[in-house]
Amino acid sequence: NLPMYENRYVMDRNLGAKGYRKSDGYEASTGLIYQFGRKDPFPTGDSVVRFPDGTVRVTKQSGEGIYIYNSVISPLTYYYKDGDWTVEDTYDLYSWNDLNREAVNGHGKSFFDPCPPGWQLPDYMIWNGLDSADRTDWTGGSSNAGWMIDLNASAEDEESAYFPASGMRNRNNGNYTDKGGVGAMWSASVSAGTKKVIYLYYDSTRVLPKQNAPYRAMGLPVRCITERGRR
Repeated sequence: NLPMYENRYVMDRNLGAKGYRKSDGYEASTGLIYQFGRKDPFPTGDSVVRFPDGTVRVTKQSGEGIYIYNSVISPLTYYYKDGDWTVEDTYDLYSWNDLNREAVNGHGKSFFDPCPPGWQLPDYMIWNGLDSADRTDWTGGSSNAGWMIDLNASAEDEESAYFPASGMRNRNNGNYTDKGGVGAMWSASVSAGTKKVIYLYYDSTRVLPKQNAPYRAMGLPVRCITERGRR
């Protein structure tokens, strides 16, 4: 019910996901993984990207002494660190929530936003109320673990979406962990004046729409929303 989200739509799946239904399972529904502020994605699983013309391996490297330009020229290098993946303090330069562009174009989509044209990453407020929304069928330990959450309880027909137990890439070593056990996804929001970023987190007992931590080196999926003025 926020004016900033009127006549706008959230993707029915995580960015890059083949599936979006609970029957598709969390493996097909996780999609691509991103470190906060980076536009280039990473796979889940064994860190190998297979293309028709060959195989490319994701490498892992300490984030000590890493600058933004390193991530641009080495898009398949995952920079692990207990905190931010870069030493730079120019947070707005590589943030997904570009306040300068917000003033100019009204939607704040930054250069590093990974969403396709016409779409952008949402403010954290898009997930407000998910902690109290009706949700069903986590089915932990199964191939389709995750919540079905009713996104519009006031509507006559339920509008439920699948939030898969996607797991995440560990900020300390770049390994993929917790698949089938927890789920999370980035918002574009940062806590004012800090390096803390705000993200959605959920597991088999709870949904936390406003987690915040200075762990930009984590790897999480994202779900895009249409830009303002687009339908």
